[in-house]
Amino acid sequence: MGPTSGGLGPGGATRGGSNPPLALPSEAVQLLADRAVAFRPDFTIDERNHATVTLLCRRLDGIPLAIELAAGRLRALTVEQLRMTVRPLTVRPLTVPAVDGFAYPS
Repeated sequence: MGPTSGGLGPGGATRGGSNPPLALPSEAVQLLADRAVAFRPDFTIDERNHATVTLLCRRLDGIPLAIELAAGRLRALTVEQLRMTVRPLTVRPLTVPAVDGFAYPS
């Protein structure tokens, strides 16, 4: 099973349908490499770009869908260009005032 198909959880139990972040940077790097080849058959990870690819995967928080979408952008960008366009993901807490003024249209 691939990383996006649920895979195996602790003790070999099957995980549910969610796609949690990949645990190891090497898993994320391997996923990016596997998907990138579909868009750029000549794509390889070597000693020149390994650090950049690892940083890119970390900026994507190891989220499989984000990594797959990023791989698609490698059709037009180099790994370095892509890394420069991706900012680290940040989560802003939702505050009460932000929700307080919300209303569905009538």
